[in-house]
Amino acid sequence: MDDEHSNGLLLGADTATFKYNQDTNADNPNEGVIIDDVNTVKKYNLPDELITRDGKAPTDLMSFIARIISQNKYQARLIENLQIRLRKVEINK
Repeated sequence: MDDEHSNGLLLGADTATFKYNQDTNADNPNEGVIIDDVNTVKKYNLPDELITRDGKAPTDLMSFIARIISQNKYQARLIENLQIRLRKVEINK
């Protein structure tokens, strides 16, 4: 799994709090990613790689967890590299 690619995918996914139209428990809103299949001009984005082949649902939870772990690794490396660069700048003052 390409960590940089995972980072880009997840940064391209919109999240929201929402209620299903048929939801009978109106007191409990849902949170998650949204496949915007109702708006002519899309209000929400979810990259195709994170949607099932039939286009009706997000990929399974394990796929999302794997992508999040991959993204976390990528961002941790970026932070570490930035910390090293910052130390070098501070030393050379």
